Amino acid sequence: MKKYLIIICVLIAAVPMLTGQVNNSANEDKSSIWENLKNDRFSDKVLNVYNNEITNNQFRFSRPALFEQQSDKGSFSIGAYAAANTQYFVTEGEGEGLHFVFQNINFYGHSSFHNDKIKLISNIGFDLNTNALRIEEAAMSIEFHPAFQLRGGIILPPMGYFNQNGDTPVSNFIDLPMSSSTIIPPRFSDVGLGVSGYVDLEERMAITYELYAVNGLQNEIVDNDIPRTAIPLGASTNIFRADNNSKLSYTGRIGLHLKSLGEIGLSYYGGAYNTTAIDEIEVDKSRSLNITAIDGQFAVANVLLKGEFVLANIDVFEGFGQLFGDRQIGYHLEVNYPILTAIQLFGNTDNQLDVALRYEKADYNVGVFEQTSTNIFDQTTCLRLGAALRMGSKSTLKANYTYMWENDILGNQAKTGGIQFGYATYF
Repeated sequence: MKKYLIIICVLIAAVPMLTGQVNNSANEDKSSIWENLKNDRFSDKVLNVYNNEITNNQFRFSRPALFEQQSDKGSFSIGAYAAANTQYFVTEGEGEGLHFVFQNINFYGHSSFHNDKIKLISNIGFDLNTNALRIEEAAMSIEFHPAFQLRGGIILPPMGYFNQNGDTPVSNFIDLPMSSSTIIPPRFSDVGLGVSGYVDLEERMAITYELYAVNGLQNEIVDNDIPRTAIPLGASTNIFRADNNSKLSYTGRIGLHLKSLGEIGLSYYGGAYNTTAIDEIEVDKSRSLNITAIDGQFAVANVLLKGEFVLANIDVFEGFGQLFGDRQIGYHLEVNYPILTAIQLFGNTDNQLDVALRYEKADYNVGVFEQTSTNIFDQTTCLRLGAALRMGSKSTLKANYTYMWENDILGNQAKTGGIQFGYATYF
């Protein structure tokens, strides 16, 4: 998979440059999403959740700005978003009661110079696990051509859709899908270097790609106390810590963007995750992790559809037995629809009321027991209903209902139901 992804990305980048599109004067009058995005970078309209005129890998450069400054040679902006909610969940008649959750707060900055060809992006977020601020993104990109940009630093690997585009004000739901938070590490950052690009195909279609080499995930995928194969635990809490095995991992995404419909993408992440030597003494063979995801976002007749399918294969130490799964599968399908638009509120009419439905499932141990040939469960199925009052494109009030079926490894089932009410806003 990695080999084919690299070959495809190289071809995408090479074709437009070799066919003469590198001549900027020849393309001066050509309309493209790329140029429109530059012109509308600080405009609220590009963040409309039903808008198809923005590609996934450029979403972060179009956020609203608290402060902005533009000139002919470059631009600078800073902004932030935050989210909080109250929730009440009950599992088989028992619950923690009504309580409040501060979900996140993130500060971001964008800048560009040298005729907008060199761009910097940074994102600092509050980590709920460590109760500390952490750098989620701090990267520089150099645009030699729209089809070829060099990008490096602390990046958000393109694993599925939500890892790069998980801003809470954009979604009508309070929680991320399970496939994007319990199989794919949520808001996973890593140090790496790679290339990305954008190629127009006719007037209504485009291809985007990203390809990076990164340090990779680490031992805690299986070296944990859950006990379960938990890929998100392999994300290092210290981005400045040296890699544990001196072997690079590789990640990338190819997206087909239909400008009147939406985008579908194929992403991949793969590499060694475990420590193989301590003080030059070999303690284990190299063990790899591979994640493949297909994601799609489409807006048809005011209906916004989002979906994702994730498959993870993990090389697990045989001594752990079947308690730690070597294959995980997750998926979700989400439908959003604005039932009321142009609502008069606070002197504005750019407000709307959305309703949403999401069905999702995550299987953390795909397979059967070797001794009995019976199914290994360890899976969760979830149905979520949501309503969201969108006030412009920056602020959202959300109400969600969740019903969840959780099966342990033997198939014993626990049912959970709960309600959430919260807000998410850019500022």
